[in-house]
Amino acid sequence: MNDYCETKRGSLMNNILDRIYEDYKEIFLGNLEKKVCC
Repeated sequence: MNDYCETKRGSLMNNILDRIYEDYKEIFLGNLEKKVCC
């Protein structure tokens, strides 16, 4: 039972980190484009 909880929490953390990473990447690339463009 404990292993299941740990695994679930781990996958949840991964999902959150993935989402943060995607958002960060979009913001970073957006800023980069602005700098290059103007």
